[in-house]
Amino acid sequence: SSIFILISFTLVLVRARRFYMQRKYRLIDLERERYAWLPAVLASGALTDSDALRKPPGSNAWTAIEEALFKALDSRKAEQERIRKLFHDLGYTAYYMKKLKRGNRWEQALYAERLGKIECREAVHELINALSSKYRDVRMLAIHSLGEIRDERGLPGLIKALRIAVTSDEDVSIKVLKSALISFGAALMEFMLPLTRDP
Repeated sequence: SSIFILISFTLVLVRARRFYMQRKYRLIDLERERYAWLPAVLASGALTDSDALRKPPGSNAWTAIEEALFKALDSRKAEQERIRKLFHDLGYTAYYMKKLKRGNRWEQALYAERLGKIECREAVHELINALSSKYRDVRMLAIHSLGEIRDERGLPGLIKALRIAVTSDEDVSIKVLKSALISFGAALMEFMLPLTRDP
């Protein structure tokens, strides 16, 4: 009967998808093993040639190298600037900005966060644009990332977002905005003092 055919077809699809995903994760794991040395070398500043790390975006090697870059970025403060430059030189920064601008909702949120994590000043304009996204999670991560980057060009957009959050009583937004704004330190005062006259 047609129900039996439908159930059989669904089972075949589920098994095929499971097989595909297992194979995909196995291939990514192989690339992770291949680049297991990279975080330590990056953290020590001993990497001399980065051209061998240039891989096609979205490939398994690209993903493994990206993970290694983030691991090294978290582990060694002294080498952070050099590691951030590698994100740029290897094409990750441009890819993240493209996805923030044209990706689906989840990609926009993910890459907004990554741009903040690498403190990408080039992305400030795109992150300011993301403050008007119709998706709340994209807006929240853009706010967070502008706070991570601490570029004063982001302050007018953050203050505008603060006005909207205060008038709409968005408690979570206000907490995220407060944290982002405080990260600017003394530079914030020039922008905040005029607001003391705002009802």
